[in-house]
Amino acid sequence: MLKSASKNDKPDVRELCTLLLQERIKAIQNNAVKLRIPGMKDQMKPTPGMHFHLAPEMLIQVSCSSTMKLPRESITFRAGEICILPRGVPHVETAYGKTRGLHNLVIAYYLRTISFQVNWRKPGGGIRVVAIEHFDAVNVRRTSDYLEEVAEAHHTRYTGRDAIIQGAMLAHLGALLNVLAGHKANRKDEHFKTVQCRHLVGRNLTDPGLNVQRIADWIQCAPDYLSHLFHRETGEQLSGYINRQRVDHARYLLDSSNLNISEIARASGYSDPGYFTRVYKRLTGETPRQYRGRLGEFCLT
Repeated sequence: MLKSASKNDKPDVRELCTLLLQERIKAIQNNAVKLRIPGMKDQMKPTPGMHFHLAPEMLIQVSCSSTMKLPRESITFRAGEICILPRGVPHVETAYGKTRGLHNLVIAYYLRTISFQVNWRKPGGGIRVVAIEHFDAVNVRRTSDYLEEVAEAHHTRYTGRDAIIQGAMLAHLGALLNVLAGHKANRKDEHFKTVQCRHLVGRNLTDPGLNVQRIADWIQCAPDYLSHLFHRETGEQLSGYINRQRVDHARYLLDSSNLNISEIARASGYSDPGYFTRVYKRLTGETPRQYRGRLGEFCLT
């Protein structure tokens, strides 16, 4: 399926993902796919060593296995299985297997794009990301909501549960195929390290230790070079991009959760609520409390 993944050989993400999704559709139609879905607890709760997303995430395991550790449980998913992480559930993944090959495909959902990440297992163990591409999508929220419907049905026992899960999974995978078939990849010509930066920032926003140095260590390059490259490619400083994404994350929590300001600060990667408030005001022109107050006034009118 994926013949090689050398340092200079990038797979055709659209073709590979289309093939994997088509295979899973056939398997679901034949009731031959096992879903691994953790409980929907501790949502939006900052947890040391873990991160969470504002939308669900789906992992299609191709070979060997991975274990997802969560605050209250651990789940292991193996070749042919699908792991679905509901929105806001803290987690961290550990991959297993020492033979070389395609390990899994990770699909994540953002405001206006859907990302497809191809993970390759290195000889002797360890995982390397060989490709990440973001595709523009008009109905990201509706597409990701299918996964939330699957997760909710998975943990219930009412009549029709299996039919709901199968129908929602087929609708979800079909929507992903439409995204791959009908839209060009977003930022296709962007340097791979810049794409990696965006992805790592998105996955680690809740980590207060996330900064340019940490990202450079992950990508294995000098922080000054990475900052220069990101600015050249995007016109924005990497440190500024991190803060902007964190503030967007915080605004979502202000809109959709009952967390207080200090809890939202920690959930957005700021260990100091006062510093969070200053950054938020600098980027938006108002404090988090003022923004939430305006929401309350709007609801009352």
